[in-house]
Amino acid sequence: AGPDPYEVDDSPDTATWAGLNGGSQVRNFHDAGDEDWVRIGVTSFMPVGIEVLSIGPQAAPEIAVFDATGTQLLTEGTEFVVYEVESGVTAILVRIRNSTHDIFGGGTSYSLSTYLQEQGPLPGSVVGTVLQGFE
Repeated sequence: AGPDPYEVDDSPDTATWAGLNGGSQVRNFHDAGDEDWVRIGVTSFMPVGIEVLSIGPQAAPEIAVFDATGTQLLTEGTEFVVYEVESGVTAILVRIRNSTHDIFGGGTSYSLSTYLQEQGPLPGSVVGTVLQGFE
């Protein structure tokens, strides 16, 4: 398999932008040691879901989240992670790499989706049943 349309995105400096709830990006690991880096614009306290779907038979993606300086914020997960954005953060970096670094090419494709993770009631919320209807 040749490079995906997002190459060259093999480092934090060359990370491509991905929008939240913007659909999926079909990617692959086209050469030895290929890493795909994505930059996502965020807002403080936003829960961001990062998911890898439609994983090819030779792909074993690992997901890690970093801040803009390259400090790792979330240890590597596989297929799905949720990161709760900290105060003052405006962008995060996501690295996806094949856990078997020496396997690349055909069968290493995957789809990357990034989205605002739905959450339940926030602290201080009231959950209940409306007893009288609105007119």
